[in-house]
Amino acid sequence: MESTSLPILLQEWPYVHVINEDQAQLFCHYCFKGADEVAKLYRCSRCKFAQYCGKKCQTMAHKDHLNECKRLLELKGVIPSSKARLMARIIFKANEVYKPDERLPAELQKRQFQDLMNHGKEILEDENGKIKEFRHVCVELNRYLGSEYCLTENVLLDIYGKLAINAFGIHLSSNNLDVGEGLYLGTSILDHSCDPDAYVYFDGPNIIIRAVKSGVENKPLKEVKISYFDTFKSTQERRALTTEAYYFSCDCSFCNDEKLNSEMRSVLCSHCSGVADLNANDSTATCQQCQKVTDATSAVALMKEIEHVFKLQEMSNRLSWTGKPMSPDAPNQVLTKLNAKIFELDLKARSQLSPINVYACRLAASLQDMTDAAGRMDLSIGYCERSLKGLMHFGHPLNPRRLLQMKNLGMVFSERLDRIEDGIRLLREAERGYSLIDDQRRAKQCRTLLASALTLLIKSDGKK
Repeated sequence: MESTSLPILLQEWPYVHVINEDQAQLFCHYCFKGADEVAKLYRCSRCKFAQYCGKKCQTMAHKDHLNECKRLLELKGVIPSSKARLMARIIFKANEVYKPDERLPAELQKRQFQDLMNHGKEILEDENGKIKEFRHVCVELNRYLGSEYCLTENVLLDIYGKLAINAFGIHLSSNNLDVGEGLYLGTSILDHSCDPDAYVYFDGPNIIIRAVKSGVENKPLKEVKISYFDTFKSTQERRALTTEAYYFSCDCSFCNDEKLNSEMRSVLCSHCSGVADLNANDSTATCQQCQKVTDATSAVALMKEIEHVFKLQEMSNRLSWTGKPMSPDAPNQVLTKLNAKIFELDLKARSQLSPINVYACRLAASLQDMTDAAGRMDLSIGYCERSLKGLMHFGHPLNPRRLLQMKNLGMVFSERLDRIEDGIRLLREAERGYSLIDDQRRAKQCRTLLASALTLLIKSDGKK
């Protein structure tokens, strides 16, 4: 069952990285190993914020944490946002002597922080976007760094812009968590496509760029395309995201595939309940099965409402770093209302949107996370299966979310005789995917689950 892993184009340890505030108590602040992976996490005796899985990580982190520790100590328990701490780490490095990173390919070794684009002009003109975050972070930095660091707005804008455009959220696929944020000077040379040549994976803070198309390993690295975000969105959402977050409009093959976009926004046929692809006028849809036309006006309005709620949900997740005084329960209160709204929208989506519609599948994924957090595995399984339908139809076979969903659902189904064959199929596909990206730990987990499922299947057949 072993598979040859796909070629690694690039691996890089971050130039700077920080842990997110909401994960700070659960992971080592240097290597991002979780509390469940190590015997104990040891807290910094001075600032009481940073914690490490052992002496080695504490020693490796010392250079970056030294100035940070002093500033955190003076704040007496007030922890700045990850964005402010990441900017501060860049500032602390300002006087360091530049040393080429010899671990990178030769063509990337000389890249320095000043080589990155900052889009400062666009940020200053972006009244409803990044300029607000920039102002909030400046307030945080002023309080965090104190009078020892007096930096002009232009300098701060340059640092903020380079991070906003080039930094990566560090995602651990093992538990589907965004744990931190990091800047990778070499990797930042790679441009975006919604139909990428290579996928981004993380081993702790170490970023791994692995080819997913044949022949990509023969390309110059600067021509390789990756996706800057989860592309399991409609074309209009993806293009809006590239424009608002990165200041360009994506024109990749994925975005120009009108058939694909109409299917991603498909609705339920009112005649046979089949999948009806949305037509160009956005008011009607044609069924793939019976070829009849369905009025899609209500479904399109529903998708716009879902998109709006997703944006509110994303904004509410950032409430804690704004620097404004607020009740500790305020983010939870906002999220509680949004969660209730998501349940309401999901009920509408089941009766109007097709099972592979990306909005419907993302609603199901959001509800899966909620029910998981509430310990309602009985409900979570159903949402997982629904969200996976769209990922299986549109997502790349090595999409991290898709692999994790297949593994989790396969594990549950492999223990139920009525779904055991589905479980075996999902686990086999997940095992192959993890083997291809050389994630041997999770590939081994899949193989262990498969062996148990096959044993159970043989025993059950013997009793018939």
